[in-house]
Amino acid sequence: MDDRSFTRIYKIVVVGSGAVGKTSLILRFTTGAFRETYIQTLGAGFAFKNLDVDNRLVKLQIWDLAGQPQMKKVRSNFYTGSSGVIFIYDVTRRETFDEMLGWKKEADTHAQRSISLLVANKTDMVQDRAVTEAEGRELAGEFGWKYVETSVKLNENVVDVFKIVTREIIRLTD
Repeated sequence: MDDRSFTRIYKIVVVGSGAVGKTSLILRFTTGAFRETYIQTLGAGFAFKNLDVDNRLVKLQIWDLAGQPQMKKVRSNFYTGSSGVIFIYDVTRRETFDEMLGWKKEADTHAQRSISLLVANKTDMVQDRAVTEAEGRELAGEFGWKYVETSVKLNENVVDVFKIVTREIIRLTD
């Protein structure tokens, strides 16, 4: 058990289309659990997690925003005060990748001055992959974002997602 106290609290929002793995990413990161079945997020959910980044203990307040188009008006208020935005798409569903520009526009409207990271999820589904790593990296480059590929199911790069965002937030706010 780490008895140090955290130095800062950072709000991070996780956005993307429905069923891309936002809730699963947060659940895996905060509890270590993975849920096979899809349960739609209604509105928003949130979790807390302490994270040690470069010997600095911070508390992350992680918001899971519903991805369905009809929830757009509800989502707008949840961006307020965010330090980071994690954009996630499903590599097996090209439409979720193609919708990233819309997600970027929404976040740019409501979360100015936030660190952004593009996450390609479900990389374990190699045979069903519809978006290449090169395409993901290219889009991230166009937007000026960092890029990470994950398999939440296999717990690959899940912690890295949050460490990368937090490290950038720290770098820009210190």
